[in-house]
Amino acid sequence: MGIMERKKEVCTERGGTLWTVRSVFLLGLAIRLVLVCYGYIQDSLSAVKYTDIDYHVFSDGARFLLNGGSPYERATFRYTPLLAYLLLPSVAIHPVCGKLMFVAADILVGIFLYRILLLVHPIGPDAQRAKNLALWLLNPIAINTCTRGNAEAIISLAVVASLYYTVRGSWLWGGLLFGLAVHLKVYPVIYGPAFVLYIVAMNTTTRPLQSSIFAIARQARSFAGPVGVFVGASLVACVGLCVLFYSIFGHDFLEHTYLYHFTRIDHRHNFSVYFYTLYLSGKSRSTGLVAFLPQVALLLSCTLSFVSVRLTIPRYHRKDVIMARHLVFCLFCLTFMFVIFNKVCTVQYFVWYLVFLPIIAPSLATSWREAVALGSVWLASMVLWLGVAYLLEFQNMDVYLYLWMASAWFLLANALILCHLITKWEPHLTPTSTHPANLTKRKEPS
Repeated sequence: MGIMERKKEVCTERGGTLWTVRSVFLLGLAIRLVLVCYGYIQDSLSAVKYTDIDYHVFSDGARFLLNGGSPYERATFRYTPLLAYLLLPSVAIHPVCGKLMFVAADILVGIFLYRILLLVHPIGPDAQRAKNLALWLLNPIAINTCTRGNAEAIISLAVVASLYYTVRGSWLWGGLLFGLAVHLKVYPVIYGPAFVLYIVAMNTTTRPLQSSIFAIARQARSFAGPVGVFVGASLVACVGLCVLFYSIFGHDFLEHTYLYHFTRIDHRHNFSVYFYTLYLSGKSRSTGLVAFLPQVALLLSCTLSFVSVRLTIPRYHRKDVIMARHLVFCLFCLTFMFVIFNKVCTVQYFVWYLVFLPIIAPSLATSWREAVALGSVWLASMVLWLGVAYLLEFQNMDVYLYLWMASAWFLLANALILCHLITKWEPHLTPTSTHPANLTKRKEPS
């Protein structure tokens, strides 16, 4: 093959690769827009509504705001008033405006995921990145959650944007967006220690801290500034918004946005294994608080395991890339554990950890057969739960015990999946630079 033919082939391949990434974005956007239009038509003609009840709660809260009231005048509005302000166009202009905003946020999440992929997996074709992005942009759960009017896309956007700027080393923007994410939803606070440990690792040597007090002081000075910027920016964003809304809405803001969720009791409509215990205990607040203990233990163990990562980076590998890969996988595991062991677990919560899949997928040494098997186990456990829940909710059958057994199986299936993914996690699977030692020793999943 001649030189000109080889150049032509390379140019064609590059053009096809770029189009593949673009096509994934366009297809994801088109599907979402079609479903938004479909949902509007179905809501108008059918008694079975496509739009989630949460979207009506957001819209009602925005309507109270528009009329000079408080969003908390709407019963079950348990969110930050920021969501009500964002939904004002849905009341003032058209009911689908909020959904279009969620769709835009979903696509922006994909853009940030693509940028993170370029940072943590710098070597490799865009065609492979397009396949990874499809795990989010073409994910039926993410699409359904977004187009039905859940606000998880906004929260995911804040989390992923914070991750992107943190990995880039922009501690200020990373901290501000992290504070915004925690304000929108409390759960991202579990990422705080991992983010701080990552910043510490990126601003110190890969050697363990020496015993000398002076050496420890020198190490501390090297990371105190970046950590201070990140933590300070996070507090400014989160606390600042809280103070602002508290000054406007008073104690109702604290009660319904944050305090309520620590003692929330919900024995229906969720996959949690705790639902039956909460159902039998009535309105006991202590039962709900005890449910946090397994979560706290697992989250602490997962975060602490991140401490020793910087001591295991092989020669010729870029420290920043390997540390970023470990950070992303740590956030994925933290979220997965938090969701499956939470006292309330619904489908929209799955989006919280699914958003990390496109970034961790290249470092999972899992064959397509294993991936299909894991997906089948996960889907089977969900279908089983939904089948029993249908008998309870729509047929009014006394199947609480069987539903708890289905929830226990769902928890076990998810725990097995997470354990399998941890064993298959290989951050050095793809090269971090063009050094020959990286390119020749690359391992491929079987």
